[in-house]
Amino acid sequence: MKKGVINAESRKKGTKGDLGKLRRAGRVPGILYGGGGEPVTVSVLEKDVRSALRTGVRVLELRVGAEPVGALLKDVSWDHLGEKLVSVDFQRLVKGAAIEIRVPLRFQGTPAGLKEGGVFNVIHDTLLVSCQPEAAPDHIDVEVSGLAMGDSLHVREVALPEGVSAAEDAAAVLAVVTYSDKEIEAAATVPEEAAVAPEVIGEAERKAAAEAKAAEAAAPGAKKEKEKKE
Repeated sequence: MKKGVINAESRKKGTKGDLGKLRRAGRVPGILYGGGGEPVTVSVLEKDVRSALRTGVRVLELRVGAEPVGALLKDVSWDHLGEKLVSVDFQRLVKGAAIEIRVPLRFQGTPAGLKEGGVFNVIHDTLLVSCQPEAAPDHIDVEVSGLAMGDSLHVREVALPEGVSAAEDAAAVLAVVTYSDKEIEAAATVPEEAAVAPEVIGEAERKAAAEAKAAEAAAPGAKKEKEKKE
């Protein structure tokens, strides 16, 4: 994974007004925690955080004053419109300790089920993995050309790089090939000529009796024979 550098400044915990002033100056309040050290409140340039997010940098060197600290860009918070960065969290890295990091998935190939009219639905486009910081991948390529209609792609089926393991449920579904809405509607529609009227219990017997009676009445001499017997 790409490693970046972000310059930070120590700051004191302030009021909402202080934080608002900080953000208007193009900086974002943040915190550095974990790794056996005390939490440290910092501020960083918003453009630096945006650049790291855009380029996929998560493992970085956070320079607080003169001392650089290995850190993981753990989390960011946005405003209610999802436009402005509100805060950022950094986690200290400890040599030899594994980290958990969410990595983008890149789906490769065209699922076979699409040739049958299916639709490829992505449920999750990232995967939470556990690894050493230096082994963290920028992304994970996932081959999906073998997925037929109705097939699902599970976490356990993703080929991971050496030194990387999934930190999510192995049975979790990442993507699925399903029927398109048009095909579902077509299958649910019954043509009028194919519609069959429901059978009424006893209807067949009554119909047969009526036909027999009509045949008897129409038979030649049936009435005369009956009168002779009387």
